[in-house]
Amino acid sequence: MIANDVRLRPLTARVAQRLRRLSLARGQDVFLGSEKELMATFGVSRPTFRQAVNLVAHEQLVEVVRGTRGGIYSRRPDIGGVIGPATAYLMTRRTTLRDMLEITGSLIDAASLQAISCNDPEMCERAQSLVNQMLCPSRAQTLEQFQDEEFQTISLLGEMAGNPATELLLKTLYAVGIAAFPSIFRDKSELMQRRRIGRARMMEAVLKKDMVSLSHINTSNRIVSEAKIDEALLSQEMVMLWDADI
Repeated sequence: MIANDVRLRPLTARVAQRLRRLSLARGQDVFLGSEKELMATFGVSRPTFRQAVNLVAHEQLVEVVRGTRGGIYSRRPDIGGVIGPATAYLMTRRTTLRDMLEITGSLIDAASLQAISCNDPEMCERAQSLVNQMLCPSRAQTLEQFQDEEFQTISLLGEMAGNPATELLLKTLYAVGIAAFPSIFRDKSELMQRRRIGRARMMEAVLKKDMVSLSHINTSNRIVSEAKIDEALLSQEMVMLWDADI
């Protein structure tokens, strides 16, 4: 049962759980029933039903559609909607840049090892295209372009890992960590290029399914990144870095 349910009356919590199960048992965008029909099915009043629907709609598992074709429809959560609250949680827990780097490094190690098993032609083609792009010596980048390319790499690595939990955690940590990018990389084109080459070598090792090289590359990337970051910045809380970038 979802943690938020503990603050609800038992009946509302049970209806919310039944709505989740109903949505998950169907495909996406499937009509589950009208408000009147579902109230009758669950045997509850309108206030109780609407409170349960609001909770499950907030979780992006159902949507209330108004009008002639109105009713309750099944939905599936968008990763962006999940990342937002997770980012806010980390920001309010005094998370430091060092905290972020420690866990991100471990996650990238795990994700890249999982990604070695990826045989999806489309994903592998995208990965090779990214590698070629990152190794292009004549391609100068702005900080914004660098951040976008980094996100593409991390996102694709998460997809290739084939583990939704890994993908979600990587994207969440990136969403928080991006606040530190200006402090680390602004006006440091050489450091950005070293980071790009490191990421490219990592993806190359994944595509070649070379676990030994991958382990060495990830370790080297982590050492280089941490060595180039000022100690005071490592101890800085992420929320302060966000404020500084506004």
